[in-house]
Amino acid sequence: MRHVKLTIQQQVLCLALAVLGQPAHALPEDRNLPIHIQADSADFDQQAGSAVYRGQVVMTQGTIRLTGDVIKLRLKNQAVVHLQAEGTERQPATYSETLEAEGKGKPDRLSAHGASISYDRTGQQLLLTGKARLEQGSRFLTGDRVEYNQQTGRALARGGSGQDGRVRMAFQPKASGTKEGTPRVP
Repeated sequence: MRHVKLTIQQQVLCLALAVLGQPAHALPEDRNLPIHIQADSADFDQQAGSAVYRGQVVMTQGTIRLTGDVIKLRLKNQAVVHLQAEGTERQPATYSETLEAEGKGKPDRLSAHGASISYDRTGQQLLLTGKARLEQGSRFLTGDRVEYNQQTGRALARGGSGQDGRVRMAFQPKASGTKEGTPRVP
């Protein structure tokens, strides 16, 4: 039997893939509902396909909720394709949404926060930077940078100068004798 040496980053990625394994699917009806935004100010440039909202911004669409001091939207054919939320020193940007229930289970909630949150709606890629945390139930993944693809279930976390340079993760292992598989998200 041959042993392979993995770097710390490769070990964390392997563990994250094992834990996060299954993709988490948002409620499909959320994407078809109207987007509501509250802010202190708004700057919309229809020709450029962009909008910038400032001052305690709250954006909702069905069960999806995005907050930040500044939220920028990029549009293509009058549809939002990219969201960028920036928090403040005291109040991070936040993202949350209800996920589809697996089997006969009840829906779960995906929550995230960080100094900055970037969400590519087309690729369903969530990028959290600056004291980033992604969680679902009792499972979580933290680091200075956390990337999560909702379509594939792949997550990548990196530590940084804060948090002593370490990535942290917690999950509840499968109980012996149960038929349930690996958790779908952090």
